[in-house]
Amino acid sequence: MSRIRADQLVNRAGSGGPKFPHGVAEGFSVSGVVTATSYRGDGSQLTGIDASSLKDGSNVKVQATNTGANVTGNVSATGNVSAVDVTASGNVSAVNATFSGDLTVNGTTTTIDTAVTSVDSLSLDGNITIGSTVHAPDFTDGGSTKAITIGTTGDALLITHSSGQGLGYFGYEAGGDRLVVACDGGSGGNKIDFITDAGTTSGGSTDNLNGKVPKMRITAAGNVGIGTDNPGDKLDVQNAGNCFVNIKSTDNSGRIALGAHTNENRIKSADSGNGAKALKIFTGTSSDTGITINASNNIGINSTAPAGALDVGGNVFPAADNTHDLGSASKRWANIYTGDLNLSNEGSANDVDGTWGQYTIQEGEDDLFLINRRTGKKYKFNLTEVD
Repeated sequence: MSRIRADQLVNRAGSGGPKFPHGVAEGFSVSGVVTATSYRGDGSQLTGIDASSLKDGSNVKVQATNTGANVTGNVSATGNVSAVDVTASGNVSAVNATFSGDLTVNGTTTTIDTAVTSVDSLSLDGNITIGSTVHAPDFTDGGSTKAITIGTTGDALLITHSSGQGLGYFGYEAGGDRLVVACDGGSGGNKIDFITDAGTTSGGSTDNLNGKVPKMRITAAGNVGIGTDNPGDKLDVQNAGNCFVNIKSTDNSGRIALGAHTNENRIKSADSGNGAKALKIFTGTSSDTGITINASNNIGINSTAPAGALDVGGNVFPAADNTHDLGSASKRWANIYTGDLNLSNEGSANDVDGTWGQYTIQEGEDDLFLINRRTGKKYKFNLTEVD
């Protein structure tokens, strides 16, 4: 066996290392450091090298596992990166990302500063916490209706106060076929307010609603207040000045106004041009009976076309027997037009002999007759013709 002992091996020109074009049969055994521009071969015979990791000095940056690879630090790629599963304990940054499978975030997603332009469906099993404003654009786009849908078969939208002191509910009850707006403050004094002057801050967000006077309120008792936040009746409408409630037909052919004007209460019936219209008050389903006030302000009781100030289509009775007068000493009727005149003071006594009677005065062609209804006796007035 031949042996070469040398401190240095160089090529013939002394400008570099020697070449071994046919290789080295037994190989090299080097106890120091081997520095080379490149290695050739599959590297299967290299020893002392951790082929399962990539290091920066002694720091492992990429460690192979039986399921993939763990990367410590940042991964930068100018092309596409395809992976079945990606698990990272640090930050993952990308210009574009496409997931054909599931995206699982176990921690807190603190910042999503982008526009989500196309989402076919988004399914959330847990809670969503939003600390700022949620903006929904137009609900129509190119004639195609869009909407925000919360819930599928159950309730809909619940809005809770941050302190947990109350919640609002807006949803559709399929079983009852109804849209529900409700609230529950837990105190029994629940109410729903409609406010038109909520106000905005310089940033455009709605400011604190505390102290805002509602234009309409529905209380826990079911009372509705318009212009008042403390309705005392099922419908309570108030205003600082004149206050009217208008009910009119869509073609403006009729209009009725109820309200308070200055120091009086009013019920006004008119058409769209405020022209007088008949006002009818009746019970049941027939408008032919009841009370009618026509355009001339004539009042008809059981009379739909009153010809005078008061037109009564039936008998008129005092509330109590023999206690009320028709007219007075200072308010006398000019004329009384009647058929037979029936007189009776039954239940009392006259001022002459203290008895009572019941008489009827009837007219004849030439005479005037008096009939005593108690005895049946008939009398004729002695009439003397005068010029």
